[in-house]
Amino acid sequence: MTLKNIVFYIILLGGVISVFAQDISQLGFIPRINYLKPLNDHFSLNFTAFSEMDVADDRFDFPAKVINVTFVGGVSYKLKLNSVITAGYLFRIIDPFETEHRNEHRFISQFVQFQHFGSLRLRHHLRFEERFIERVNSNRFDPITRLSYSLGLDIPLQGKHLDAGEFYLNSVSSYFVQPTRRRRNSFNNLSEFYLGLGYKTKNIGRFEIGPEAKISTRNPNKDLLTFIFIDLTWYPSFKRAKIKKTQ
Repeated sequence: MTLKNIVFYIILLGGVISVFAQDISQLGFIPRINYLKPLNDHFSLNFTAFSEMDVADDRFDFPAKVINVTFVGGVSYKLKLNSVITAGYLFRIIDPFETEHRNEHRFISQFVQFQHFGSLRLRHHLRFEERFIERVNSNRFDPITRLSYSLGLDIPLQGKHLDAGEFYLNSVSSYFVQPTRRRRNSFNNLSEFYLGLGYKTKNIGRFEIGPEAKISTRNPNKDLLTFIFIDLTWYPSFKRAKIKKTQ
């Protein structure tokens, strides 16, 4: 992967963000940890924890507000033909430091298909979610169904494979569809675009950082709301130290 290609992908994401620049209303930060524990050749457990933080709005005020805190757990099963199915559960606290904070429960089903083209790896994600979001000042939960498709691309920057001590790019484009009861707008649409620069360490896994743009329709007139996050993710992977046998 040449420097020219790296610049191209960075410019590509910048172009996507700039198209919606006039609709940007919030800037934020997402610290995240994503842990995968293989159990055998087929089954694995995965756990993710992250928080979306509001740093500044379109007037560049700095509210420094925690939007939510989220925990996700799941069980994955590796199929043949480079595919994985996952069943998971998400628990989210919305406005956790506000008096009227709310909870969300989400049940997730996901199918992922991998394709390899030389050193590049494509990821196709199909996801079905049943969401139950608590109403304000009420113990009632509103059920919401959401479907999504994500296209991911992994690009090692040094050689054909990602080895310890090397950098890589991770690009993801996601599209969400959520049915609503509105007559003028029967679907809520959300799109997400992310480009991360990652580094694989020798002993503690991978670290990744990059901008993420979340673009949604804010009203039936289809006016856009764009939120730009800086996403910092740690994928822990610990190697056990080898114990030398003494004679």
